[in-house]
Amino acid sequence: MGKRETIILSALYLLGIAWMFIYIHYKVNILLCPTKWALGIPCPGCGMTRALSLLLKGDMVAAVTMNPNIVIALVGIVLAPFLLFSQWFTNRDYMGRINSLLNRKQFLIPFCTFEIMIWAYNIMRHI
Repeated sequence: MGKRETIILSALYLLGIAWMFIYIHYKVNILLCPTKWALGIPCPGCGMTRALSLLLKGDMVAAVTMNPNIVIALVGIVLAPFLLFSQWFTNRDYMGRINSLLNRKQFLIPFCTFEIMIWAYNIMRHI
């Protein structure tokens, strides 16, 4: 992954942080899920903004109940700045290495199964 991709990922990370700040402090309630908007059913990511808000308020149990993907997101939220910073200044392709690990069948099959289960969970709960 080159400098351009690193800059794009860094910008997306900062936009996500800015969105959470706006969501929490200004109580903005905008439907961001195109699946729910177009089809009327929640996607596996539905509830992530609310889950992150609960997590930032210190309620881990409620956050995981809202959307179990918050555990995966938390790892990414914590590691992303360090990986992006390291990649930017050392010119080592940390994100590319992670991407190659995540594209393996040993990861993808359990991950997709987990996401299908979360999707069913979200549909049953009418998020």
